[in-house]
Amino acid sequence: MSFVAIEITCTLIVLLYVLVRRRQSSDRIRFGIRFGSLAAAGLVVEATCMGLYGFYGYVDQWTVTLGPMPLLVALIWPCVIFSAWDLGRALVGNRPAKIPWVTGAIVLADASLIEPVAVRAGLWAWSEPGLFEVPPVGILGWAVFGAASVTWFELNRDGPKWRDVLVVIVAWVITHAALLAAWWGALRWCNETVPGWTAVAVIWLVSLVLTGWALATKAREKVPRKVMLIRIPPAIFFMILLGLYGRDHGPLVAWTLAFSPPYLALTRFF
Repeated sequence: MSFVAIEITCTLIVLLYVLVRRRQSSDRIRFGIRFGSLAAAGLVVEATCMGLYGFYGYVDQWTVTLGPMPLLVALIWPCVIFSAWDLGRALVGNRPAKIPWVTGAIVLADASLIEPVAVRAGLWAWSEPGLFEVPPVGILGWAVFGAASVTWFELNRDGPKWRDVLVVIVAWVITHAALLAAWWGALRWCNETVPGWTAVAVIWLVSLVLTGWALATKAREKVPRKVMLIRIPPAIFFMILLGLYGRDHGPLVAWTLAFSPPYLALTRFF
């Protein structure tokens, strides 16, 4: 797959998500403000992370960039977070205080799948070791950013729309503070390559436990079908990338496939 084909496919997935999610929104203006604010926040957070820490960078093939960051990646951020937010809200139900935490956990899971496959496909590269060439602090950054953003939106649920824009500042401050605390407090002491098959054994154990929980609690009955179906196009895209660029990497294939059972257990296909 050429890089242009990858960009076109990602663009179509983003457009599909925006069109579908906007139609489902009860307040389309607020959705648009939040989507744009999340894209801006992602741009600011990533650009400053790359500039301050130098842990990763994007390859030169990206067509449109804003500073060091591809514009398309900034537009992907809101899709990931909104999707996780919708799923988290469905699972939590009438316990709103838990929504940001569950959303962050879902973003963490999504990033754990996306990052290794994207790095293998050559979309970006990390300068620090970790799991499949991705340091844990990189995946943690996704989760913190998602949880911080959703926390602000939940706090401003009934507030004026203009306050949603402040997520750019809130997410920037919290993400950097959390990453610095995690790195200097723990992660710098275990900054080494993670054995692939060991990680596979752990992720499959987690996957089976979560799948069992979803089936035992009938969690799929809480989740609207549309919330899960809109996640299928990007999942297929990353499976295609895995087949094209990672099919000869046994541990990575096994790692990626482990994310399917829990999501399948949460999806009502009929």
